[in-house]
Amino acid sequence: MASWRLGRSLLALNHSTALLMKRFCLLILLLSILNACKSDEPEIATLDPILPIELDEWVVLTAPQNGPVDAVFGNIDSTLIISQANQLYRTVDKGKTWKATRYKSHASIYGFSASGDTLNAYSSLLKIQDNPELYIASPKYYSLDNGNTWHERTIDEYFNRPHAGLKKAITAANGITYKIVEQQKTNLPPTSAPYVEKVGLQTSDGRLIYLPEEIGVLGISLDSQQRVYLACSAALCKGQYCNSRRGQIYISKKALP
Repeated sequence: MASWRLGRSLLALNHSTALLMKRFCLLILLLSILNACKSDEPEIATLDPILPIELDEWVVLTAPQNGPVDAVFGNIDSTLIISQANQLYRTVDKGKTWKATRYKSHASIYGFSASGDTLNAYSSLLKIQDNPELYIASPKYYSLDNGNTWHERTIDEYFNRPHAGLKKAITAANGITYKIVEQQKTNLPPTSAPYVEKVGLQTSDGRLIYLPEEIGVLGISLDSQQRVYLACSAALCKGQYCNSRRGQIYISKKALP
């Protein structure tokens, strides 16, 4: 009788142990899935985060890494996407923090365009005959989730698509074109190389809009509210980086400045 009770107790204990092990394994699996989901879009850590800078006519955002910003696209009030070297970053809090997107290519991106729910990323620059202007070409990559995840097109899919317009000029909805212009400092000693002293925008209606500091401007875009976005280098002092080497994004506070 005692041995029967002992056997029954051992059987119950083994059943309880197996049940606990099953629940433990299930918990581990759930935690693994949760961690995988969290790492889909890892936040880029910066040693010295820089908050947006408010100027009279512009808001200036600082990129998460060293190097110029090659292209910018989106809306500061919702989602903004930038290209830096061979990585794409997003911000959804007006530049206070940046996160790397799931972009697995080593190709640099020089511009973006949107077509319905599809966001295109262009990986080439193109010159057309004797025209000195650079065009953005080859929409090799695309996103269907607002720039979080990127996919690669086949050669035939992107090769036959048209270019996305000029690299350093854009035309607004009202027909006015904004073109990036540079004014060089040339009255220097013979041993000194000229450098860009003023950078800004020239409009097709005859206006010149200079930025408040010397900076290299690599790209331009407009949002749905017709505000101007400029993809820039870090601030320059007589052709050299003043301090930080992290690129910047200039955003006009009003539509069509």
